[in-house]
Formats: sequence, C-alpha cells, structure tokens
Amino acid sequence: DKRGYGLHGGLSHSILQQIASHSGGGDSLGSLQLLLGGHQAAHQRGHSAADLASRAAGQATAAAESQAEAAYKAAQEASRKVAAKASSAAQQAQAAAAAKYSQAAQLTQAAQLAQAIVFKEAAQAAQTKRTVKAAESIQLLALSQIAILQQALGAAEAQAAVAQQVLTSATEAYYQQSTTLSQAQAVSNKILQKQNIAVSQLARTQGAAQQAQAAATKALYKAHPARGQSPLYTKH
Repeated sequence: DKRGYGLHGGLSHSILQQIASHSGGGDSLGSLQLLLGGHQAAHQRGHSAADLASRAAGQATAAAESQAEAAYKAAQEASRKVAAKASSAAQQAQAAAAAKYSQAAQLTQAAQLAQAIVFKEAAQAAQTKRTVKAAESIQLLALSQIAILQQALGAAEAQAAVAQQVLTSATEAYYQQSTTLSQAQAVSNKILQKQNIAVSQLARTQGAAQQAQAAATKALYKAHPARGQSPLYTKH
C-alpha cells in the first residue's frame, strides 16, 4: 500500500498532474493547499503517518517543480520583454543616433557653407577696402588739384584784372593817340597842301626867274656882242 502512495506512485502522479494544471506563478502554493485539503478528507482514514508524509513530500516536490517551471517561464517572459524593450530602445537609440548623425552632417555642411561665405565676404571686404583706399587717394589728389586750380584761377583772375586795366589804359591811349594822329594828320595834310602850293609857287618863281635870266642874258648879249658873255652869265 505504501508504494501506491509514495513519491512515485499513481496517486502522486495524479496529484502532480492536478498541481501542474492549477499551477500559475504565485498561485502554486494556494493550489497545493487546496489539493491537500481535498484529498485529506478522502484518505484520512486507513493511512499511516508515513503515507501522509510521503504523499506530502511528493506534493511538495511537484509544487516545487511547478513553481520552478513557472519561475522559468516567468523569467523567460521577463527576459523576452526585457529583450524586446532593449531591442526597441536600441532601435530608438539607433534611430536617434542616425537622426543626430544626419543633423550633424547637415550642421557640418552648413558650417562649411558658412565658412565659404565668410571667406567670400572677407575677400570681397578686402577688395572693397582696397577700392575705398584707392577712392580716398583719388579724392585727395582731386582735392589737391582743385586747390592748385583755385590758386591758378585766383592768379589768372588777378592777371585778368591787370590785363583789363592795361587794356583800358591802352584803349584810352589808343583813342588819344588816334585823336592826336588824326589831328596831326590833318595838320600834316594842311602843311603838305601849303608845301605843295609853295613848291608850285617856287617852281613858277624859278621858271619866271629862269625866263628873266634868259631874257637878261639875251639882252646883255645883244648889248655887248663882242664880249660874248655877260658878267651875270659868267657869274652863274
């Protein structure tokens, strides 16, 4: 009889199956207590303490095995959940890393573009600075030339004023000289006319004198034919 209720007997196997069918994580101990209470009334009579102990040991072993299996399944489920969470977290981390990498790449490109723009602007600024310096030099040269031209203009204006004065004086002198020349020319014309008259009169007088002399010579020749010449004739 003890073999039928031992650790490996048919009753123990039936109890183990019932415990296994009612096992579920933390309810294994409660199921074991219910099974022990249910079978205790049916087999209380006619069994010895050793049978009860053997049966309790078998049930305890079955309960321990059921709890171990439940713990293993729970551990596997927990491990699976942890692994799933870890995998999801890893995927999220990878996605975040990829996003950060993409963002870093975009920032790198933006930084490179900004550096290129800075270099370009610096080159243009340098060129503009050189242009400004050249323009300032040209402005200074133009201002100096303007000053020189203003000085030359002042000198030219002074010379023009002097020339105007000289021109005015020369014009007045010219008008005076012209008047004097006109007057002198009028006087000269009058004198020339008088001279012409005097010359004409002198010519007539000389002609008359020559005629008179010729007549006198002829008269003397007639008066003194032997002499051949008159004293007046020989005198001249």
